[in-house]
Amino acid sequence: MEIEQSNSNQEPNTDLILTQNSIYFLRNTSPWMKFVSLAGIMMCLILVGFAIIIIQAPVEATNPYLAKLGSGLKNFVAVIDIFIAIILIFPCIYLLRYSNRIKKFIKTNNSIAFEKALSMQRKFWKYIGILTIIYVSIFGITIIGMSAGFFAGLLIK
Repeated sequence: MEIEQSNSNQEPNTDLILTQNSIYFLRNTSPWMKFVSLAGIMMCLILVGFAIIIIQAPVEATNPYLAKLGSGLKNFVAVIDIFIAIILIFPCIYLLRYSNRIKKFIKTNNSIAFEKALSMQRKFWKYIGILTIIYVSIFGITIIGMSAGFFAGLLIK
């Protein structure tokens, strides 16, 4: 495979050569990337739909305090659902763009299309990496907080 590193000042190399196996792998993974990205987008839309249903659902409680708490809680859950959907839709979009650009590359054999596909792949993995760091950090803080609460409970007894 011949790939020259291109800068914005250089003329792009349009003579990218890949083996038949590489083309085969790209061709066969592209539909799966598209499927996963569209499934992710659908899940995000379903999550937003659930948030709308949660907001519209009536809060029934005999105690007015519980009714206020229920209303605030359901709105909080709806906002969290929408926030999660917004966060998770971006990697799905990047993956869909990657799939579409790989298809374009296979049809045209143009190195610019391949470069754009790799750019979308880089954005996808960077976004997933940042989400993973955030998730692991929140998980770690939660474990530390729970451990502190557990040990504080032991000291109180």
